[in-house]
Amino acid sequence: VSPVQKTWPHVSIWQGTRDRVVHPGNAEASASQWLDVIGMQAAMGRSVKKPWGTLVRWDRKSQRQVSFYSLQGFGHGLPVRSSKRKTGRASDPYVLDAGISGPNELMRLWGLERPASVH
Repeated sequence: VSPVQKTWPHVSIWQGTRDRVVHPGNAEASASQWLDVIGMQAAMGRSVKKPWGTLVRWDRKSQRQVSFYSLQGFGHGLPVRSSKRKTGRASDPYVLDAGISGPNELMRLWGLERPASVH
């Protein structure tokens, strides 16, 4: 890591409140470490309640720096939002319905657009 790092990419941290593999304290520690790196205090975050849980965001100069997604009742896995899929299928036990799509949210945060449908 360069000692002269001036900017950092947006960091997003995801944690399920019922994750039995990764302790929720790890996510909190990770957020704290990143806030320290970018020179922000935890109290500077803005907490927003969502249907799927809580989102805490730390922004600076209109740019998101760190986002912490706490998914209520969510276990260990990739959060997806789909009304058609059944959760916890044997073929993909770690792809779980969460009311929010992790991949879609990351694409949005990174400024990527969804590809157009191929006909």
